[in-house]
Amino acid sequence: MPAPHRETQQEALKRRLSRRRLLQQASLLAAGLAVASCADGSVVAPSPTVTAEPTLEPTLVEAVPGYDDPARWEGQTLNVTSWGGDYQEAQKRAFFEPFERLSGATISLDPTDVVALRNQVDAGEVTWDICDILADDVLPLANVGVIQSIDYSRIDTTDL
Repeated sequence: MPAPHRETQQEALKRRLSRRRLLQQASLLAAGLAVASCADGSVVAPSPTVTAEPTLEPTLVEAVPGYDDPARWEGQTLNVTSWGGDYQEAQKRAFFEPFERLSGATISLDPTDVVALRNQVDAGEVTWDICDILADDVLPLANVGVIQSIDYSRIDTTDL
């Protein structure tokens, strides 16, 4: 009986290392070396970004005809609703305070409340002159008669 064939070291290596496996291992090694060579061992913390202060410019309210006519607005109060917080504060600084200063009128601010608006209309005692409402609320409120279109026959639209 012939002696059993003993696998040589070269044959064992050849069996464990196919060409495909060799290419996979070599690719992983190359990728690892590439990543390692990019790092110098130090960790750089990201530097914080500095937000520039906005440049405030004067409002152009002075250019609107009639705003600076005290006889037109003096002693009048406009009741305005808006969404409160920073949004309403920005409106106040950008629009309402300059209007008050130039016209002599007073702006009274309330938070927007669609239910309160409907109640005022239903009772026939509407106290708000201007309501800042969501676009999603406009059509439903118009459909039930709470808000109406602007009557442009009562407004001078020459400069619009």
